[in-house]
This record gives sequence, C-alpha cells and structure tokens, in this order.
Amino acid sequence: MASSLPPTNRTTPSPFLLTTPSPFLCAWSSWSSCSRACGGGEQRIYRTCSSRTVYGYGHDVDSCRGGRTTRKRRCNTHCCPVNGNWGQWTHWSNSHGSHHGYRQQSRTRYCNHPAPSCGGRSCYGSGHQTRAVYSPPPTLAPKSWGY
Repeated sequence: MASSLPPTNRTTPSPFLLTTPSPFLCAWSSWSSCSRACGGGEQRIYRTCSSRTVYGYGHDVDSCRGGRTTRKRRCNTHCCPVNGNWGQWTHWSNSHGSHHGYRQQSRTRYCNHPAPSCGGRSCYGSGHQTRAVYSPPPTLAPKSWGY
C-alpha cells in the first residue's frame, strides 16, 4: 500500500549541532573620535556578527564570512597651527658717526625659529633693538711722544 503523504525534504540534524541561526551583521557603530586634532588622524567604525553556529565540543564557528567588521577613514587633515618663535639676535652693528662721544648701534632678530604657519601666533615683541654706546674721541698725542 502506497503512502499518500508527499515526500519531505527535511534531513535529520546532526546530534552535535546545537543551533544554526542564520548569520547577519549588526549595524555600523558611530565613528570613533579622531586620533589627532590636526595634521591627519584616523577614525574607525565597527560592527559585529550577531550570530554563531555552535557545534559543541569546542568547535564553534563564526558564521560571519565575507562581511567587513571594521572600516577606517582619515580625519582632521588640515595643518596644525605653529606659533612663531624668535631666532638669534644678529651682532651689534658698527655704526659710524658720533655725537658727543656716543654712537648708536642696532641689531635684529627674525621670527623664523620656526616661522608662524597655519594660523599660529606671530612672535611677541620687537625684532629690532638699538643702543647708544659711549666712545670717547681718540686723544691726539703730541708729536713729541713719537707716535
């Protein structure tokens, strides 16, 4: 006598297979904060697999295959501000001319150690100095001294 029930496509599960959920990836997390405030940093975003196929006996298998779980991108790529700093003073000048025995000398320094860039502050103060130096006129020795 033939059975009137339709054939079934079901197979008997393995005795070691405990669960077989269908794998899928979770939504992406928010981007992490940038690793640098300027000059080029990196941000990361993550997602995790929401299911595993558990076989038992220490043979669990991560069922998320082919899906990326980490992404990264560059951030804060603008240049970092650099504040200016004074370089060394030049030597005092050898100025000529005298007014009642005083000469004026000057020296200069430049805001280039380093120079300000990317919106950094310029050097504070002056890059130029002057001073009066007393320089008595030479005495004229009488010819009788042999000079």
